[in-house]
Amino acid sequence: MLQGSRATLCHSSVLWPHSHNQAQKKEETISNPEASVQNQHPHYSREELNSMTFGEVKQLNAKLQQQIQEVFEELTHQVQEKDSLASQLQVRHVAIEQLLKNYSKLPCLQVGRTGMKLHLPINN
Repeated sequence: MLQGSRATLCHSSVLWPHSHNQAQKKEETISNPEASVQNQHPHYSREELNSMTFGEVKQLNAKLQQQIQEVFEELTHQVQEKDSLASQLQVRHVAIEQLLKNYSKLPCLQVGRTGMKLHLPINN
């Protein structure tokens, strides 16, 4: 599972190459400096992981699996919300198209070159 001596393990993610972690941290700092402070988790080198007891590694693994599950659930919720919003947007586009189509069929509203002309009878 470890990929070379430059690999690190982060509590909030799976195994990433060192260069990826640096780029990700830089991107987080630029986009949201407060988030990078909140997302700092201990990183473990290969040596640190090798020096842990089986129980410690098992506990760390359980913690990581729990965090992965929480992130997966949040991601699932966000995807469902995105799909719902996309569906609502599509419905609105169809409604607008229908309104524009029906608007052109109304005899009392005709659009001319100079703009809208209302053909409504005026009762005095």
